[in-house]
Amino acid sequence: MPMQKNRFSMRHTDSAFPWNLYIFVFSFLIYGVSGFADPEIEPRHGSIDWLASMGDDSDRLRALGKGTILLLCNEGYDAASLAGVFVDEDESSVGSRWVRLEWPDEPRARAGDAQRFLEQADRYEVRRLPAVLLFDASGRAYARIESEGLVGDQVSESIRRAGATLADRDRALREADASMGLQRAQALDRALACVESFVLTDYESLAREIITLDESGEAGVAHKYEAIFAERDLDEFIQGTVYPLIDQGGYAEARMALQGVLGDWPLSTDQRQLLLGFQAQLHYSEGDRELALAAIDRAIAVDPNSDASAKLFTAKEQIRMMPLPDVPGASAPVSH
Repeated sequence: MPMQKNRFSMRHTDSAFPWNLYIFVFSFLIYGVSGFADPEIEPRHGSIDWLASMGDDSDRLRALGKGTILLLCNEGYDAASLAGVFVDEDESSVGSRWVRLEWPDEPRARAGDAQRFLEQADRYEVRRLPAVLLFDASGRAYARIESEGLVGDQVSESIRRAGATLADRDRALREADASMGLQRAQALDRALACVESFVLTDYESLAREIITLDESGEAGVAHKYEAIFAERDLDEFIQGTVYPLIDQGGYAEARMALQGVLGDWPLSTDQRQLLLGFQAQLHYSEGDRELALAAIDRAIAVDPNSDASAKLFTAKEQIRMMPLPDVPGASAPVSH
């Protein structure tokens, strides 16, 4: 299966820039769906009644308060081995509503199915198959189990951990319901700490409430969620504004857009180094070695001791010696 378009990946340029180094440097923001392979799973008894979509339901299942189990898998994957673990005869399982999304063997021929799969895989950051996502009765995700976690004895342990996560989340939510002000903010923070991977997808309203309740910062929890939203906003800006400019060959315009972010947005150290490195990439793609090196120097100066800076030093040495893209006026390699 091909890689998804990566967040902040520099995929649009065709130069000889050492992107592999930058991908490693910026891996804290990289996303990819890769390595999809079905492990061998010991057969178990049981059966699953598949539903057509996440919206399918029945009065009986609503009365039971069961959640939905979403299985993402390769086409043809035999899920019977999971039924006896997740679905018990006494209906005491973690969920009773099953939805199956397959990555088709011929994605171009089944573009609609492939797109639906990728939407959910991207939304819930699924990286390996098979994967199971567990949702509560209100449709909020609380656990993701991937690949090795669905093999043999690991399945039961994965379900046990998921159940503990749900119990801890619900306990904190009950404490929040019984609290007000900063105490409620802290209780909500404890709840969201249990489901940190799903804050943006399924718990945004609670995260924003924490920011409002802890506006003064006295509870010490609002800043975490402000950073989460800031990272998403930055990602959306890169995807929606900067990449389209690069697609059109507007490297200078893309650099100006990045400069506006660097000047006006409250950025973390990692984000600032990332964007300065991105500017270096654009300078290099335009054939300007000196400005690319200067941008890397500015990125390193933000925090010379960061992990990113260590990779930036290496990239800088490669930029000095590598041939530039075939651009009129491109500078020659820099000698030591």
